Amino acid sequence: MKLWAQRFINLMTEIGVLRLTLVVAGSIIVLGIAINVSLRLAISGDVDTLDIARALLLGFILTPPTVFLFVLVVRELDLSRRRTDRLRAKDREKAEKLEHQLILLEAENAERVKAEQALAEVVAEMEAEVMQRRQAEIKAAEQSAKLGSLIDSSPDVIFYRDDNGYFSSCNRAAELLLGRTREELVGLTPADVYPERLAEQVVQTDAAVMASNRPLKFEQWMRYPDGRKTLFEFSKVPFFGAKGERLGLVAFGRDITERKQAADLLSKASNEKAEFIATISHELRTPLNGIVGLSRILRDTELSAEQLRYVDTIYLSAETLGVIFNDIVDLDRLDRQQLKLNPTRVAFKALLAEVENMGVLLAQQYGVSFRCRWDPELPEYVEADGARLRQVLWNLLGNAVKFTPQGFVALSATLTREDDTNVYLQFEIEDTGLGIPDEEQKKIFAMYYQGSRQGHHTGTGSGIGLAISQQLVRAMGSEIKLRSEVDVGSCFSIQLTLPKLEAPESHVLSDEAKKVPALNILLVEDIELNVLVAKTLLEKMGHTISVAMDGQSALTAASEIPDLVLLDIQLPDMSGFDVAEKLKADPLTADIPLVALTANTVKDKTRYEECGIVDIVTKPIQMNVLHSALAKLFAPSGTAVPTASQADDALDDILDIEMLQQYSEVIGAGALLNSVELLETLMPEYLEILESNLTAEDKSAVASEAHKIKGAAGSVGLKRVQQIAAKAQQKDEPAWWENVPDWVDAMKHHYPQDLMVLKRWLTEAEAAESE
Repeated sequence: MKLWAQRFINLMTEIGVLRLTLVVAGSIIVLGIAINVSLRLAISGDVDTLDIARALLLGFILTPPTVFLFVLVVRELDLSRRRTDRLRAKDREKAEKLEHQLILLEAENAERVKAEQALAEVVAEMEAEVMQRRQAEIKAAEQSAKLGSLIDSSPDVIFYRDDNGYFSSCNRAAELLLGRTREELVGLTPADVYPERLAEQVVQTDAAVMASNRPLKFEQWMRYPDGRKTLFEFSKVPFFGAKGERLGLVAFGRDITERKQAADLLSKASNEKAEFIATISHELRTPLNGIVGLSRILRDTELSAEQLRYVDTIYLSAETLGVIFNDIVDLDRLDRQQLKLNPTRVAFKALLAEVENMGVLLAQQYGVSFRCRWDPELPEYVEADGARLRQVLWNLLGNAVKFTPQGFVALSATLTREDDTNVYLQFEIEDTGLGIPDEEQKKIFAMYYQGSRQGHHTGTGSGIGLAISQQLVRAMGSEIKLRSEVDVGSCFSIQLTLPKLEAPESHVLSDEAKKVPALNILLVEDIELNVLVAKTLLEKMGHTISVAMDGQSALTAASEIPDLVLLDIQLPDMSGFDVAEKLKADPLTADIPLVALTANTVKDKTRYEECGIVDIVTKPIQMNVLHSALAKLFAPSGTAVPTASQADDALDDILDIEMLQQYSEVIGAGALLNSVELLETLMPEYLEILESNLTAEDKSAVASEAHKIKGAAGSVGLKRVQQIAAKAQQKDEPAWWENVPDWVDAMKHHYPQDLMVLKRWLTEAEAAESE
């Protein structure tokens, strides 16, 4: 029906209402005629025109209202349809929207379901993370508690300061040291906790750490609340956050007081050992030097062949013992890492001749042949440590002879090349002895190693000679090399590079210039044997000898004004340096030449020169060396004698002469002497206090005590002591603290002799006043 109505409406729209009316009218008329005709025919069997006319009339009458009504109905239907279509379109649109919303809702529901699932998963993960965090927090709390307990139980002081310098935490040891609890320390600065001077030092070290962002280690004396002083070794380290930002610093302090005391004891023990070695050295060298000296004197006398053999044996034994003892002394120096060479001008050919003489004697003792080969081009003089070179060659020769039952031992020295400044020398010690197996060749330079060969008398000796010799040669810049074959022999070789020196002027003095007039010599020596040797040599040279056995006797004997003083450095009551300084400080004896006698190797002549000593003769005394020393001083063409400078200048360095003269005129020399005697009783106490403050590193107390000494010394005219004390009180000067120990030692060294000079000066002034 809807379809037909739609078709009618479409038709009406296409042909129009009028045409549609005509079509409808025609259709009605035709339909009416057809009906009437059909009825008429059916009823009467014929059709008349009137029936047709009536049908036409009825069609014309019925057509307009029918069409109108039909059109009206159709229009209403069309309007209804259109309204329906619009409603249907709206419904369709709403349906589409609703469908779209349903789709969106379904999607949203799906998303919500996913979100709820994800949320559930996240919640589950968060719950797991919270659980993990709780466990981690529990573990962290446990670890923190353990760490805190560990830090608190540590004997080391530990504290933290933030980047602004405020304390943020510390351990129990720090609480005990600082006398405050952790809670009391938090938020305080070093200035709130430490004394002013210590706080300044703490701030300075903090600033150094912050400026460099590097750890800093230093030592610091700290005082506990009970007054106990303790030395700490502090390490300050910057610490940083997770992003690399610096948060502050942490300091670790360890009590090293016992360690320092142990180190001091170890140092003291080492010093005592060195002192013991030095004492033994002196005590052993003294008889050895006497034996060597007397043996040399005896060898110059008329002896039978048998007597000469005995003397040579005594001489060789003493020299051998001396070399062994040198090895022992060098072993001690190696232990203390103080083995140093003392290069000096060496008469090289004379040294080799001396080694050759000893080699001949040594070979004779063992019944083997000794051969020497010297390069004729060898230099006259080189710069070397002659004593060490002689010791090395002697050790190698002794070792070769000892392991050579028969055959020969040979020593050669060759000049391999030279340039303008250096000579290049090669020494070889060859023997036809037992030889050394390959497996032992690397061992023989080890300390205390002793070779052993089955069926031979080996394994003798100290086991240190070759080891010491290797160390000495390495110090000379070379190394001992070895070639050896069992039952054939061995060859030790050394290659040295030594500075070349010209012969000194004294070497070319004429015989006339070497003549020394007869002298009155004061020999200061405390060992009877050394006195005998030196006196015998000097008297054979035509000199008159007087002897003093100690320092005080020497000072007394020097008042006789001898031509020369031969002064042993080690005396029972005072050192030879003390004697020299006193002699030079006395105007009466200041011009007497002083020559030192010593058995020790002289590495630095500065100390000797400061005391006015003009030359040094080593023991055992050799006649040619002693004669050369005297010739330089007293021969007609010898070197002028250097004096200690004028007495007035010497006194002026020690005493404030102008002030003393003024005081003597005003109060008298006797009154000044009383003050000097008072200072003499007080100075030991002053210096003891000064040294204790120095040990405790109390800088203010050191400066204060030095100021006190300066005033006391200045009040009686002790110029030198006053000047030293003045330096020791200037704590603001650069490197002041580093120099204080030297100044304290200088005051301790100078004040006794300066007091003696002052008392002598005042005594003479008082005598002059009485006249």
